[in-house]
Amino acid sequence: MIYRRVIRNIPRAGEALAKYSGADVVDRIGEEVVREVVTGVLCGENIRSLTEGMTRRRLTLSNAALLVTFLKSNHDIRDFAGSIPEIVRTGLDSSVSSEKKLFLKWCIGLTEKGIQNVLRSKGDEFEGYLKTLEDSIASAVEKCGEDYGELTGHLKVHGVESKVDWPFVLYLFTAIGAQTLAIRGSEKSMYGKLFEKLVMGSLLTVLGFEKIDRRNMSMTHWTREVARILGEEIQFKHPIAEMDDLESLSYIRSSMKNVDLREIMT
Repeated sequence: MIYRRVIRNIPRAGEALAKYSGADVVDRIGEEVVREVVTGVLCGENIRSLTEGMTRRRLTLSNAALLVTFLKSNHDIRDFAGSIPEIVRTGLDSSVSSEKKLFLKWCIGLTEKGIQNVLRSKGDEFEGYLKTLEDSIASAVEKCGEDYGELTGHLKVHGVESKVDWPFVLYLFTAIGAQTLAIRGSEKSMYGKLFEKLVMGSLLTVLGFEKIDRRNMSMTHWTREVARILGEEIQFKHPIAEMDDLESLSYIRSSMKNVDLREIMT
């Protein structure tokens, strides 16, 4: 199968960067980098500004992996650019890893969400999408040739030399655009959830608190347990700390009626 030649050209480093969860961030980006971001937030800096560098690093390395994939595949496959729709069509129906399939989806300008929307559509929407993409690229190739002239050249990576032209470059731009959208979208969601926990945990650690085994704290009455711990650590006093189980739960339900949730969110 021709798609297998593309799959084997995806760098392992690029595959690892394609998809990961918050739990993998420390290992893949580095503990010191993450520590610097958390430290910056605790010192009053904006988390979006701090994480932009991490996002940009992942993006540039991922873009580079995509370029390498295209160059090697263009060397291995005759008319690689013209074969991309068929490569993706067969590759997505195969049993390759989800990370590799992400690369294939990017090749036709689709993110994970984008292809789900296409696949959920009725009829032959996916085939229609591929045909529209082919026509769009072909039209753009002709227009670029008219406006900017012929594009020719060679690029070499790892000793593999590949000829580049307008079809190759425009499909590469299409893939990089989709890849960028996908990574920025996933990072925004992932970092929000990840750093919420890291910042709060780091803050409490800096203030002298220690993480305890969750099995030592009743999850039903954890609010009261927090009040008691605060009392022990910083002499914080609150009536709930002295209440029994039923009283504490009743107090929480009653107090929540007066909590201004909109104010908290602003």
